[in-house]
Amino acid sequence: MKTPIEDLSSRILHAVVGCAILLAMAELTLTLKLPFYRLNQSKATELERLTVVNTSVANDLLRVDKTERKKLTSAAFRHIEIGSMWINQTIRNTNAKTKVKHFQRMWLEVNNQGYEVLKSGNLYMLSFSLYRGRKGRIPLLFHSASHPQILEKIVQRGATLGSLKLCKSKKGIWYALISVSMEVPDAYEVKGWIGVDRGQNNIAVAALPKGFGKFWKGGRVKDLRRQFQRTRKKLQSSKQLKEVKRLEQRERRIMTHINHVISKQLVQFACDYGMGLRFC
Repeated sequence: MKTPIEDLSSRILHAVVGCAILLAMAELTLTLKLPFYRLNQSKATELERLTVVNTSVANDLLRVDKTERKKLTSAAFRHIEIGSMWINQTIRNTNAKTKVKHFQRMWLEVNNQGYEVLKSGNLYMLSFSLYRGRKGRIPLLFHSASHPQILEKIVQRGATLGSLKLCKSKKGIWYALISVSMEVPDAYEVKGWIGVDRGQNNIAVAALPKGFGKFWKGGRVKDLRRQFQRTRKKLQSSKQLKEVKRLEQRERRIMTHINHVISKQLVQFACDYGMGLRFC
């Protein structure tokens, strides 16, 4: 398991590399995670049911010899109500997982020929055909400030759509994961470098060449670690192992979020001054 400093370093590196890719490469590919807007219970239940059917198809494929499996198409599953393009993608995804013996969940996925993004008023609509011969439109809600611009590019044909995946979070929220490719500006030379030091008391310290610095203090992280440690000790003494596991997962998510926020702030700090980041 990575230490908090190693995890932060990794996230900063990914953020910096992502920024460099954004500036240097001619094309950038990213995935938008868009929650469905006011998805009623009947539609959510139907998506869950079709996901179960799709998972069953994937597990049926695993029972077929690998050589024969690669020859199969959606024609072999005409009795399944899910559209042929979705089934073909399930076949491809199953063939790609060469070491899997059983799927707990195979999310519905389709390539860019099976859906489109439209705009209706202030909402963006996702139009796709889940069933054979039928088509339906579902409105989307977006959260990130960058999503409206990207969705507008898609509508104006300024970005290229990739695959679409329908999945549900642990909290029961259904999302559409849309892969998008678009052109980005060329790279520019940085004016200088900002030194970044990492530690325990201060998670990160960024110093400009002229001496001005910015601190990200680690007091909150230490308090959280101690709080989780006390709770974990109580749960372990009462042998509530499932709760211990849930607690560890929650702690990991919180620490990952904190490191993610700091890494983004570091990169933004460097971009504001037109400089690059160097780690001490």
